Amino acid sequence: MMTLTIIIAALVVLGFLLLAASIRIRGVFDQSEKTVHASYMFVGSLFSFPEKRVFISIAGISLFSFPIKSKKKKESESEIEKKAEKERPPKKKKRFRFSDLNIGHLKMAKELIGGTKIRELAIKIRGGFTEPFYTGKMYGYYWAAKGMYPKLMSHIDFKPDFSSGTLIFEGKGLVTLRMFYIFRFVCCLLYDKLKQNFLKKSSIEKKGIDHG
Repeated sequence: MMTLTIIIAALVVLGFLLLAASIRIRGVFDQSEKTVHASYMFVGSLFSFPEKRVFISIAGISLFSFPIKSKKKKESESEIEKKAEKERPPKKKKRFRFSDLNIGHLKMAKELIGGTKIRELAIKIRGGFTEPFYTGKMYGYYWAAKGMYPKLMSHIDFKPDFSSGTLIFEGKGLVTLRMFYIFRFVCCLLYDKLKQNFLKKSSIEKKGIDHG
């Protein structure tokens, strides 16, 4: 019994330390460097955009790295010839989806943003998405966020280009955030998602009963 109590107490203390620890994020986006470095306690990761590679380290010692690339299947010459013979409708360009993002989520992130400590931040965002509608939607969210979080958003300047199909980020920043705020925000998102799924399922079942 005593051993179990000690184990539970140790887990509680460990959980408290993990939630109290802060994540440190540094990003640099300019002509010479495009990287994002994140560290949490003794673990660090560096994402290099030009190389499309993530480097993992512990206590400053580099351990390993791995690429982040989209896998493309190689086609044989016969398959290419068959495709050329067939008439196919033009492939739709990949677009940014905002189906899981809404103003409610911005409000939900109030305490998350409030817990973020800005050491240095100056970011410029230019361009847009393939479809102008999504560029306009993001611009609307940008102004909504400026109203909700003026202190944070004063460091971010977004000028949309509705004729562009690419977003370009420039600037640098250093922010820290306790894991507790991230953990709470993720729990709120999961709860909101489960609640929506439950309401949707209940609505479908109710319609089935009414029609039955």
